[in-house]
Amino acid sequence: MKTPEMAAKPKRKRRTKGSVVSLFGAAPLVPRAHTDIVERLEFLLGRAKDGLVIGFCYAIIESNGTIATGWDGDAEAFRMQAGAASLNHRIFAANG
Repeated sequence: MKTPEMAAKPKRKRRTKGSVVSLFGAAPLVPRAHTDIVERLEFLLGRAKDGLVIGFCYAIIESNGTIATGWDGDAEAFRMQAGAASLNHRIFAANG
């Protein structure tokens, strides 16, 4: 049975699903600004603020070799999977 405190508690916002992996072996890169990445993120942020982006999945590689992945949004799972699969294909195709 729910107590009044439990009933009054606001629902938690769905958290981003994600993971972090660290691959060791290569020397860390010296951190520097990547203007192309910043421009892409600002472009996507503007589209999200306008309500045009409803789902987002990502993989980032930090200068220390850490890899982080995740997704968030209201898009259907199959659309996120299709987008991630398409990106995976594009990366493999570009790198032979």
